[in-house]
Amino acid sequence: MIETKIKKYYLGELGEIEANDLEEELAVSAELTESAQIIEDELIYAYLQGGLSANERLHFEKNYLLTPARYEKLKSAQIFLKNVQAKPVEIIGAESKIPFWQKLLGSFSLSKALAFTALAVLLLGGVFVLWLNRQNKKEETVQITPTGSPTPIIADKTESPSPISENINQPNKNVAVKTPTPSTPTPTPTPKTTEPIKPTLATFTLFPGTLRSNGEQFLKITPNVGKINLNLSLPKDSAKYATYQATVKTADGETIFTTSNLKSLNLNLPADKLSNQTYIIFLEGKSPEKPAESIAEYTFRVRR
Repeated sequence: MIETKIKKYYLGELGEIEANDLEEELAVSAELTESAQIIEDELIYAYLQGGLSANERLHFEKNYLLTPARYEKLKSAQIFLKNVQAKPVEIIGAESKIPFWQKLLGSFSLSKALAFTALAVLLLGGVFVLWLNRQNKKEETVQITPTGSPTPIIADKTESPSPISENINQPNKNVAVKTPTPSTPTPTPTPKTTEPIKPTLATFTLFPGTLRSNGEQFLKITPNVGKINLNLSLPKDSAKYATYQATVKTADGETIFTTSNLKSLNLNLPADKLSNQTYIIFLEGKSPEKPAESIAEYTFRVRR
């Protein structure tokens, strides 16, 4: 079964021929590479949670934890488990044990009580104002006699109109007439122009080695990244060359980028040249007195 074979591969329990065959399959199959990454993560968490046998745990420490990249994966998983275990666990069914009167008082907060009180005061004030208006209307239409009995007021038809009524019908020349001021139109806000997102530079450090010796390295490329800077870490006794040559190929052997006469091991690549697949960088060293020599290979996978 392929899952068991991949697990033995990470624990160093496969032979040399089987390990090389599996590495070739991983280099050409993206689906198999994804499955290998999942199995590797499960193996790390099983190690941290005590899910491995004594023999598997010994092989994990001896054959898997050989590189700084794998140590970093182990530390990240350990931090993740620590954060997850620190979260409080919710007790299911605890709310049903709370008495009904405590739930009622808990839901009836102080802000709700104040709101209900204010509403009741407003309603009572409105009723009082209506009653007071009715009393004022009765006093305007009824005249109280000395005996206390109300006598309706009847207007005398022969009575000449009062000066007040004449003044009402005549226009008052002294009163200034206010002309309505035309309202000024509200200015329409100018829409803000959105500045285009400037492409950024992403820097990654790659370690030399094949999948079996160093584990697969991933480059996470976000949409705003325009250029990638790869810092190639040299193996021991490889800093004696004057210049270097780097060739980037796909797992199928297709060359996508070549650069020569590098004086530093900072390789700059356009981000749009890399897609979601596995790549291999072949590094060669050059000296004036010797031909180009192969130094190391760097295997990595791009994720977008």
